[in-house]
Amino acid sequence: MARIQLRFGFPAKRGIEFRLHGQGYFIGKASMRTLKLLADIYGAWASADDGTWPFRLRPLIRQVQALDATPVLCLVVERTTDPTLRIMAIWLRGRCGGSLGTSSLAKFATAGESPSRSPEDDRTRREVARALKRMGAWAPLREMAEHDPDPRIRRIATAQPARPYRQRLAEYTRRVSRVSAATGKQPLVVAPDLDLSQGRPPKSQSIIRAILEHIHRLVTGQNQ
Repeated sequence: MARIQLRFGFPAKRGIEFRLHGQGYFIGKASMRTLKLLADIYGAWASADDGTWPFRLRPLIRQVQALDATPVLCLVVERTTDPTLRIMAIWLRGRCGGSLGTSSLAKFATAGESPSRSPEDDRTRREVARALKRMGAWAPLREMAEHDPDPRIRRIATAQPARPYRQRLAEYTRRVSRVSAATGKQPLVVAPDLDLSQGRPPKSQSIIRAILEHIHRLVTGQNQ
């Protein structure tokens, strides 16, 4: 854990305060737990010998989602000098949902856009596109969809607008089988042992009127 902490780009200590796009935060219990899980996921990746390691770590990923310490994940994205750790933080941030930290991820939407770009740069932009899509950040996604040099990333960043409600409703009704409703009158069946004597009697008209007048006074701000 100690070696990974040095790669975060900031002291991974409880109580540390930080600012993220003008908003103040601090590293608390949930943030520390999130950093520990991120380090565990990083370690599992480093020691994996195949591509199935994310499936084995689904319980850890669910814990990160439940903790929802999104500010500290965005801080890792911005501060770390380890490209792989940044990619993992972006990936986890996207899986947490919500919109907080969109700007932190969008900073890396153009990572390595040059002839000398590295595979890590392409992976970073790819995960940024996927995360921004989960977060509903359509403006930076449009930029990526139009200008990213990688056609695969442009496809990922292409937003799929919601279809019109009438079209979705029509497709749904075509898939659902019709159930005919009974048209005849059905008798009301009451159990013979049902005791109706314990019910409360209805309120009188005067009581109902007083209640309504009281509500009216509360709504209009009248004290009398």
